[in-house]
Amino acid sequence: MGAVVIGGMLTATLFAVFMVPVFFVIVHRFFPSHARTASAPTHRIRPERKSATIPAITR
Repeated sequence: MGAVVIGGMLTATLFAVFMVPVFFVIVHRFFPSHARTASAPTHRIRPERKSATIPAITR
């Protein structure tokens, strides 16, 4: 029984490692217009706020 479980886990792992990238390439070839391009981000990035400075205490 344990050999069947281990065999199933190994088969599922090998299937995922090799077949998922193949399916990814196939899907991208069928739908090339949906591929993302390296463009500018669509959201705005806030500039970092300057931290408030504490005045030095002098004597």
